[in-house]
Amino acid sequence: EQFSANFGEVVVPATLENLATAEDGPALTCSDDTIATTPDPVVIGSFTTRNHDVAGEIVALSDRVLEIRNFVFDGDAPAAFFWADTSANPSSATGYVLLDAAPSNTCGATKLPGADGSATYTVEFPEGTSLKDIAGGSISVWCEQFSANFGEVVVPATLENLATAEDGPALTCSDDTIATTPDPVVIGSFTTRNHDVAGEIVALSDRVLEIRNFVFDGDAPAAFFWADTSANPSSATGYVLLDAAPSNTCGATKLPGADGSATYTVEFPEGTSLKDIAGGSISVWCEQFSANF
Repeated sequence: EQFSANFGEVVVPATLENLATAEDGPALTCSDDTIATTPDPVVIGSFTTRNHDVAGEIVALSDRVLEIRNFVFDGDAPAAFFWADTSANPSSATGYVLLDAAPSNTCGATKLPGADGSATYTVEFPEGTSLKDIAGGSISVWCEQFSANFGEVVVPATLENLATAEDGPALTCSDDTIATTPDPVVIGSFTTRNHDVAGEIVALSDRVLEIRNFVFDGDAPAAFFWADTSANPSSATGYVLLDAAPSNTCGATKLPGADGSATYTVEFPEGTSLKDIAGGSISVWCEQFSANF
């Protein structure tokens, strides 16, 4: 009906003989009081790609529920979210996070992962807001940390035949399921001393770090991620950090070589935190030779 398109038909014979009446035929299952009318989805538009390969199409299932179809995003951004904005040029001042209900089911609590176009995302407007509020504005993939728009769809100024939240699909996210996750804090990039060590450190919390684009040739007998109260690491002032991913060894084995393609997640041991080493350093350290790489 939306596109006035026929996808296949059966022609009914002009003469119908020996046809039972409804009274003589099987019992009816559907009736007026069991038939729900679901309004057709409304196509909003396709993303204009700005960065990080963002692409896909947005369709409104109701004034509070959207589908983002064939979504593509390389995932290489520290804190990207679906973002609703009253302006066609998204910004921190005029927008807010949309709640990703499926397939991630995080309700806007965590950054968007990479997507290859095979999945359809369902996103919801927070309580008290709707698509109608941003008519003429935009929906984007937005990084609040760097105030960067990776791609947007401009919402039509006029939205016709849009279902209400009551007539559309059930909402998954609500105020009591929405967690607010602070933005990651960039700590800095490694100064290379030896063994090709490189990468960037970002703090997700005072005990959890991401080491992104990590490079290390692996040719060292016992190298570990090392937290130190001194800017010049040493055995006397530092300790091993726990590599939680992708190695999952929690500091029990030396670091393997890394080519820059992986992001490492490391944790501070219990009773310690990044705040304890403010003014100090995080390094790739070889305890066996007391060497900072």
